[in-house]
Amino acid sequence: MYPFDLLLHLTIEEAERRTRQIELLQSKDIQLQKLYDSRTKSLLSNRNNLLRSGTSAFADMGTTSWAIDDDDDKPIDVQNFKNYQEQVLQEQDKGLEELCKVIERQKEIGQTISNTVDQHNEIIDDLADHMDMTDQSLINRTRQVESISYKDRTCGYWIIIILLFISIVVVALL
Repeated sequence: MYPFDLLLHLTIEEAERRTRQIELLQSKDIQLQKLYDSRTKSLLSNRNNLLRSGTSAFADMGTTSWAIDDDDDKPIDVQNFKNYQEQVLQEQDKGLEELCKVIERQKEIGQTISNTVDQHNEIIDDLADHMDMTDQSLINRTRQVESISYKDRTCGYWIIIILLFISIVVVALL
């Protein structure tokens, strides 16, 4: 069958569905193109700002612990830069200590949860053992009831047979 023959066999609904899908894909293509264009413009403007001759890489650090003169021709004070690095390292150490405390607390919580789960597992195991014993006891009691019920039915039949035998003998004698 040739592709042209397939087109002749398409239903109207299928043709409309395919048209809607094509329109949806075109719409998504336009949205992606706009998103790409906006991000590209944003990146280009950021790049242009970074490449301007009047900016310094250290001026954007956002801290006042050391100062940079407006004149870019002067070198940065090494001692101020070392002080800044030490301050950053101290802040990182404080952050790591806090993170360590949080992790230790999480470890304690995890161990407590583990102990609780172990206790619950023991309780469940004991419950399972008791359920098995109860189940076995129930099975034994059911067998005893069935045995008594069977014997009870047999006894009733024997009484009826004996009464019928006596009545047959009495009728035969009369």
